[in-house]
Amino acid sequence: MWRYVFRCRPAWLAPVAERIGTRLLGRDIRRRIAGFARGCADPAVLAVARRELEEDAAGR
Repeated sequence: MWRYVFRCRPAWLAPVAERIGTRLLGRDIRRRIAGFARGCADPAVLAVARRELEEDAAGR
């Protein structure tokens, strides 16, 4: 989970800065989700994840 919080100062700049910040953060969130989805579809990543889960279940 990612959490984004930002503040815009000075107050007179906030209306413009908030719009720009929201757009940039939205783009970053979409990029991260796409990367996560690619990782979930990658057979090599899935193989490592499965192996680690099995090792954890076996008590390592």
